[in-house]
Amino acid sequence: MWEELLIEKAEERKKVFKNLKTYIKRIVEVTRKLDPSAEIYLFGNVAEGKHFLSSDVDILIATNTPRQIPS
Repeated sequence: MWEELLIEKAEERKKVFKNLKTYIKRIVEVTRKLDPSAEIYLFGNVAEGKHFLSSDVDILIATNTPRQIPS
């Protein structure tokens, strides 16, 4: 049973990595709308082109915009 779950999750991640440029582009678009001066960094295994299906995607967004906490 757990083998099937691992295969299922690997297939999901395969789709994510296949479409990664689209996801990153969307993250950049949304970030730029919220803060045009924000800095966006992709780092780690994905940035180095050394990722596996078990890898995560490391993205850092640096901004000086104060965080808005919903009341």
